[in-house]
Amino acid sequence: MQSTPFTYVVGNLFFTFETVPGKTYMLDLFVSPEKDYGVGGLFNGVVRPQNGHILVGFTANASFSQLQVERQFFFYRCELTQVN
Repeated sequence: MQSTPFTYVVGNLFFTFETVPGKTYMLDLFVSPEKDYGVGGLFNGVVRPQNGHILVGFTANASFSQLQVERQFFFYRCELTQVN
């Protein structure tokens, strides 16, 4: 599975992933740990990183899945893993 590049738009990052509908995934964003982040798309809500990681589990419902992360932050790495 190959992910497409992320897009940065005025303080927000948009991630688009190639996914298989019905399959479950774990997304790990490695970010600066000192603040809360608003996220939308695959998951909607406000999250606080644990040891600099935001972890999101989801089941894909389309060939492409998106996640928007609000606020400016230091972004280091993003890993998407298919778990089933």
